[in-house]
Amino acid sequence: MNTNDSNKLSEEKKSQVRRRTNARIAHWCSFAALIIILIDFAAFVIGKADPFFTQLGIMISIALLAIAALNNPTNSASKK
Repeated sequence: MNTNDSNKLSEEKKSQVRRRTNARIAHWCSFAALIIILIDFAAFVIGKADPFFTQLGIMISIALLAIAALNNPTNSASKK
């Protein structure tokens, strides 16, 4: 890709691409956090939960949700 190709995009288009990319990252981080928590919960229910991996899964899920919140903050002032 030529560096001049990126200069052809308008600032509005670049902003839209950034917002869509951030929303996609936030969506997948939230989805991954949900899957990890569901696996932790299922392991707990069937009695196969390991305390270390359960705590690790919860910490990873919290980190993924924090990344999702940073990439897609809800700001009522920016919504129109």
